[in-house]
Amino acid sequence: MERSVPTAAVDTELSTIRDMLNEDMFVSNIRRHRFEWEMACACMDMIGDALLAIDAFDGEPNSAGRAYLQVYGLFQAFFLQQHSIQSLAAALKIDGLKVGDDPDLKELRELRNKYFGHPFKHDVPKPTTYHGLTRITVTGDEITGWTYPEFSTETIIVSASIAKQAEGAVRVLMQLRQRLEAKRKDYILKFDGKQLPTDRRGYEFEKLYLWALQPNDDAAALAGIAQEMLAKTLKEIKAGIQERYESSDTIRTIEKAEFCLQHMRKSIERGTRGDRFEDEIYMNALRQAYDEIVEACVEINQVFEVA
Repeated sequence: MERSVPTAAVDTELSTIRDMLNEDMFVSNIRRHRFEWEMACACMDMIGDALLAIDAFDGEPNSAGRAYLQVYGLFQAFFLQQHSIQSLAAALKIDGLKVGDDPDLKELRELRNKYFGHPFKHDVPKPTTYHGLTRITVTGDEITGWTYPEFSTETIIVSASIAKQAEGAVRVLMQLRQRLEAKRKDYILKFDGKQLPTDRRGYEFEKLYLWALQPNDDAAALAGIAQEMLAKTLKEIKAGIQERYESSDTIRTIEKAEFCLQHMRKSIERGTRGDRFEDEIYMNALRQAYDEIVEACVEINQVFEVA
């Protein structure tokens, strides 16, 4: 079944939220944001799965039995999708967002409970009522539901219900996304004015390479100073990244650079007796790692730039 415009909008909004949560700002700070990550993933999957079920509804069933199966499944899919959206907000610690506050979703939930959830005894709210569907109408778009006591009927328009579910889901998901955007902005503001270093330290690397290729006492003195400055900068970058993210691949790159820098420090302390070829290999590895670190710092600074 081709996806309708309203349900396509649900899929778009859900995809936007999923992409946002997979950004380092959130996925690398799950504990800091107190997210129940597995629950959030399950909820997003269920929202999408329920959407597939809703899209699969066939308005022209070939029998009353199939019609019942479809309409029961349709309204249960509405319920599952609503419950999943509400639970997604809970998993992401977004307070005050209630699916039941949306009038369309609330109306559909009430229909589901009356006719497709607890028709034999519907008692929330009181008084207790009893419900069913008129069989000859179930194969059409307009289904007649009946209620006891004091017999009354109600028309359920299936196509309109699908549209209402989609429109309501989009509204609530949009609110959820906006709350996530506000959460992200608040987190960014914590680091306003705190840029990570992005200087490639060409002078310091020049002095270290000079020591690696042509060691002498003068080169050793300058290389020692350069090594200390690079070690200090790496320490600053490492602390800055760990302040922003619980985990980061860049930390491992920094540790690699620190290891190479330790080798150079020991080489300088040994004097000219070291292995020149080995020093050059470590210097090349250090230079490559440092370039990767600077590139990561540039990207992180852009992410944490206050608009």
